[in-house]
Formats: sequence, structure tokens, C-alpha cells
Amino acid sequence: MKGILVFNNGRPDIAYQNGAMHGGLHCGDCVVCLINGEWKTARVEYDDDWFFVCDGKAIPAPYGCKVDK
Repeated sequence: MKGILVFNNGRPDIAYQNGAMHGGLHCGDCVVCLINGEWKTARVEYDDDWFFVCDGKAIPAPYGCKVDK
């Protein structure tokens, strides 16, 4: 189900088009994100802040991007 990546209650979450929320993403969760015009699989992780691991590289959580869970 596709939605938008948002920051909600201290963690990344997915806001769906029908107004529902996913309920928060956790370390190790995988999502498919639209990054720079390409759908890429990314894993959610946390250190000092939330970040995603995509193509073997850590990137800041891409809030506002389209995601599919």
C-alpha cells in the first residue's frame, strides 16, 4: 500500500491516502521508496537519528517521499 513517509510520534511512519497511518516503522523494517525518480528498497535504522540504508549506503530518512510497504 502506497503512502508518504512522515515523522510521527518520534519515528518514521507512513501516511496513506485514505488518512490512515501505518503505525510507525521500526529498525529493520523494509520499504520501497521513490528516491530521485527511482523506486528503491530501503531498510529503516536508528543511531542518533533515523536513517535508511539504500544500495548499501546510509541516507537521511527521506521524509515526504512516496513509499510502498
